[in-house]
Amino acid sequence: MSAILKKTENEVRDIIEINEELCDGCGRCLTGCAEGALALVDGKARLVSDVYCDGLGACLGHCPTGALKVIRRSAPAFEDHAAGLSYWPIQLRLVSPQAPAFDRPVLTLAADCSAFTGPAFHRVFLTEAYPLVRTCPKFDEAEPQIDRLAAILTAHPAIEEIRAPMMSVPCCGALAYIATQAVKKAGREGRVRLRLWLVSPRGQVSEEDIR
Repeated sequence: MSAILKKTENEVRDIIEINEELCDGCGRCLTGCAEGALALVDGKARLVSDVYCDGLGACLGHCPTGALKVIRRSAPAFEDHAAGLSYWPIQLRLVSPQAPAFDRPVLTLAADCSAFTGPAFHRVFLTEAYPLVRTCPKFDEAEPQIDRLAAILTAHPAIEEIRAPMMSVPCCGALAYIATQAVKKAGREGRVRLRLWLVSPRGQVSEEDIR
């Protein structure tokens, strides 16, 4: 929250402008914004906050009515940390493996329950604005998850590390298997580091040595 509330000085830079008359509220632009700068409010696309928008215009091509354009105006500087999650949706079986948000050195593969244990999860895994995907190692079938994660790794050679926070309970153990098999299937063994983290039901987060 502190990153969002922090006062920043304005600068003249590129930023998205939305024509409300042209916007039909389809919401397609939201899928093209990796920073989560756009939202649907009262049936119209809105810029949530200037600091969320990087001004690159990746959302423009998703708008069928031409309601979005990039302009130059005075605005607070873009804050990567303020953006929080860098991609949506985050469910592994729903994400697009080709999404540009995955062009980062670190990808977090989180077990579903781990994010709800306490604030430590957010401090460790969400403060750097790296992309995050989540799955349930117990209820989600393993092979489709392996295939989807392997597709992400194949499409994004920039990924050098997978952080895998999972609950410290037996039913979560398959998360490491999913990550390991995906790295093998993508042919990235030795080039993608797997870091396994255990999250306790009380919210403690600790990294495991898996060498």
